[in-house]
Amino acid sequence: MGALEVQLPKPLKRRLRRYAQTNGITLEAAVIQAIDTMISAPPPDDRMESIEARLNRLEERVEVLNTVPASDREALRGFEQERQEQTGLFLTDEEQVSRRDQAYRTWLDYFNSHPDSLEPGRSAHEMAALKASVV
Repeated sequence: MGALEVQLPKPLKRRLRRYAQTNGITLEAAVIQAIDTMISAPPPDDRMESIEARLNRLEERVEVLNTVPASDREALRGFEQERQEQTGLFLTDEEQVSRRDQAYRTWLDYFNSHPDSLEPGRSAHEMAALKASVV
């Protein structure tokens, strides 16, 4: 069998070198062992494991919330109500877009009626879009 030359990423090569030095083998032997291990290992089911891990974490959180004393639950409800009230302070994307459109139209009307206020080399459309982008 002929020799096969492979370019390994530096972090992998460092780990393999460290493994080879620790076990008293050559780098080539460490690479062959790693390949053999990878080939003989059963295929990982990472997706199912990650879903199971996420489910376990969620169940743990639910258990923790269920063990919270009643007085603390009232505090949590108060916090939740306050959070919902404060959510209204922020604009939704749709509201922000409609305000930006309104600002653009207002600035466009202004620049069309006052062409002397345009920056040199810019159109009324460009100036209105720039002004409305900060709304």
